[in-house]
Amino acid sequence: MLPCSTVNDFYKVIIEDLDFAKTHLPLKQAVRGHVTRAAVYN
Repeated sequence: MLPCSTVNDFYKVIIEDLDFAKTHLPLKQAVRGHVTRAAVYN
């Protein structure tokens, strides 16, 4: 059985994903409905 993750581990992954998105998402929508970098900051 796998051990459960802690709450801190869970939030650490979320923060890492947002940091990745800050540098890799486009500034403007290429296709309507796709997320942009502004979504990371709101």
